[in-house]
Amino acid sequence: MKTLPHFVFAQGLFTLLALAAGAPLFGQGVSPPNATQPEGTTLRLSPFIVDTTKDAGFAATSSLAGGRLASDLADTPAAYSVLTREFIDALDITNLATAIEWTVNTNANTDNGALQTSQVNNLVTVSRGVTAGTPQRNFFPFGVNFDSYNLDRFDFSRGPNSILFGNGALGGSANVVTKTARFDRPTRELTTSVGSWSNYRAAIDVNQPLNQRVALRANAVWQDARGWRDRDFSQIKAASLTGTMRVGPATEIRLEGEYGESRRMSAYTTIADNFAGWDGKTTFSAPLTATPANANTAGINRNATTGYYVYAPSSGFNGVMNYQNSAIT
Repeated sequence: MKTLPHFVFAQGLFTLLALAAGAPLFGQGVSPPNATQPEGTTLRLSPFIVDTTKDAGFAATSSLAGGRLASDLADTPAAYSVLTREFIDALDITNLATAIEWTVNTNANTDNGALQTSQVNNLVTVSRGVTAGTPQRNFFPFGVNFDSYNLDRFDFSRGPNSILFGNGALGGSANVVTKTARFDRPTRELTTSVGSWSNYRAAIDVNQPLNQRVALRANAVWQDARGWRDRDFSQIKAASLTGTMRVGPATEIRLEGEYGESRRMSAYTTIADNFAGWDGKTTFSAPLTATPANANTAGINRNATTGYYVYAPSSGFNGVMNYQNSAIT
């Protein structure tokens, strides 16, 4: 068994967004060269953020993947999948690694204890057979297996896309969109879940607009879970606070911070699949005293030269066998 040490991460994000509440970019008309704009007309750009309030059920409507401008997902020039908040809640998706199991043409490595000893930079994703880029948080690279308690959605871009600027990779990348403080209404939400192997989890979500210019949102999570293997466990405690301030008709300041602790114990697994190159006819009736000269041609090798003891009753022998110096493919 391998015990993963105490892990603490803190994040602060200060982003100044030049916004304008206008029509999406794809709906803006382009005037003919000789046409003149009416006097007093103001050209308004699309917001540079994803508006998750427009997501309906399991269907998302907008993305920033096409060029970092909020546009219709249907018009995004990339293979793109979104797991909305409703989908996350319906399937109890707790982190990015679990979310990857519900997208297409993408998979993640299994954390079997042999990886790095923290949650940072240990999640390797493969999309369309190519290693994807570093996971992103609001389109900023941040290689963490994100917990879903303070997220609005998971985004998965598969393959390269023609972004105008920002981060991209040949295999695409995963992105998470964090919850923002909303001005439309106050909300109070408590979510609890109980699962197999003594899995207990609770999360809270509180949104409060203070006035027309300032809103706050707080999220927290507590989890105590056991695994299907003996002595496996995962314990998580985290909280995040985000605020939004309107400083002008087209400008918002958003402040976001998070603190969390994660403790895990995972079994160290070295079992792997290998492709055998055995020629199908070379056999041996006694232990090998040396590696044969034609080992590569025959597709065989010599097992451990020191004691290699195996107990496998299913083999028909109810005892311990020593496979030292045996031939293996």
